[in-house]
Amino acid sequence: MAASARKLEPRLLTLHEAADYCGLTPRAFRRYIRLPPVKLGPNDLWEREALDRYIDGLTGRNGAGIDWHEAVERF
Repeated sequence: MAASARKLEPRLLTLHEAADYCGLTPRAFRRYIRLPPVKLGPNDLWEREALDRYIDGLTGRNGAGIDWHEAVERF
């Protein structure tokens, strides 16, 4: 498949996209997800992979022994 024909998944998500990705409302996302956004101009955006790591830490699926609190602090 040609590169132009593939649908690219965005790396950075808006509040509504990030909330939807996590299965939450935007209000619940802001309340419960303690992951700081990436500031890009006036926009708050969340990195998809950072959300995955954060949720893996919450669910205990960080099998590599990563301290997810420490990983979140780095962001």
